[in-house]
Amino acid sequence: KCLFPFPSLTDSEYLISPVIMTFSSPFTTTMTALIYQRIEAFFKQDTVSRISPDKSNHKHGHQIRLRLNNLSNLHVATIRAETGINIDYTRFTRHVPDYIMKPNHDSWGTCLCMTCLNPELKTDNLLGMKHK
Repeated sequence: KCLFPFPSLTDSEYLISPVIMTFSSPFTTTMTALIYQRIEAFFKQDTVSRISPDKSNHKHGHQIRLRLNNLSNLHVATIRAETGINIDYTRFTRHVPDYIMKPNHDSWGTCLCMTCLNPELKTDNLLGMKHK
């Protein structure tokens, strides 16, 4: 009975047969680190993500940043941004730093209704309240 995942080989044949193994060479390690650094620098741009308004909100020593777009659009923007990175979407999502997060309605710390976001609507609303 074979203990290894290849059922066509016996244990002794498996131990003797040449098997291609993947080792992380220094070149691939430095390339991975370089890709991670470039993606991290891309995500730190204010056009890509914003710092969370809650200053006490940290993850792994970094203040949390909130993405301004979805990952598929940011992947295309990374390729177009002359970062020198041309990687697939799956690898791109694996290299997104942990402190870059998808925002939800609670994470901004402010109201996201149209009246609060649009300053013209806000002034109209305040003027309307003043005349009542």
